[in-house]
Amino acid sequence: MDMNNKRKINIIDLIFSIALVLIILVGAIKIAGNQNTFEKSKSTKVFYTVEVSNSDPEILNYISEEDRVFEDETLKNMGTVVGVSHKPSTVLVENNDESTLVLKELPDKITVNIEITADGVETNGSVSVDSANILVGKSVDLIVGDSALKGVITALNYEDTSIIKEEN
Repeated sequence: MDMNNKRKINIIDLIFSIALVLIILVGAIKIAGNQNTFEKSKSTKVFYTVEVSNSDPEILNYISEEDRVFEDETLKNMGTVVGVSHKPSTVLVENNDESTLVLKELPDKITVNIEITADGVETNGSVSVDSANILVGKSVDLIVGDSALKGVITALNYEDTSIIKEEN
């Protein structure tokens, strides 16, 4: 038996072996991480408010409770209207005499708050309705009743959690 035919491990074989083990390890961690995400998802009842600023008062004729709400481009079901309220629209203007900013009401314009309820999914603190994320401060384009609206989500409630955008 010839001992000179013994195979020696070279540096390329060692690097290849380490890389292969790392790839398998990263893949196993990714798969295990995805399984944990699914376990942390749960169905929840979601209540959120969309504020539509500087609207014509006639918009109130086209929005009512129990109207269904859809995302404008994808037509995802975003829930059902459970409440509609409004207040005069305001804008910040400069008061030159006192060098300050003051709120001034806009004539013939209103700010509409549309309260919506939907069945959603809560995953690790994030809430989605029909796979669309619901985030306070997020701008949304919606179809409500017979109206297409652009607004901002100002409040979000689900389970025992409440998130509300503070007024400035």
